Amino acid sequence: MNSSRRDARGLDLSVRIANEVAAAKGVDPMDLDPLSAVVDLESLDTLVANSAASLRLEWCMDDLTIEVVPDGEVRVSQTPADADVVVDG
Repeated sequence: MNSSRRDARGLDLSVRIANEVAAAKGVDPMDLDPLSAVVDLESLDTLVANSAASLRLEWCMDDLTIEVVPDGEVRVSQTPADADVVVDG
């Protein structure tokens, strides 16, 4: 994938995340609270664009789990109510 991690439509990763979160919530992306309050989107774009290795990121926000897999696909799913928070470090 190219260094900007844009998809076939030319959308940046952060825009795709916003679109997928909005779709999961059933709202327009413009009606979302700013995602930047939860994650630094510019840093996320930079991290993914400059990663030489297969990178998988996952975080929870509200009742959703957001996942970016190595091919750049964005997945958003409901977080189970009994899910444990695990931080790998």
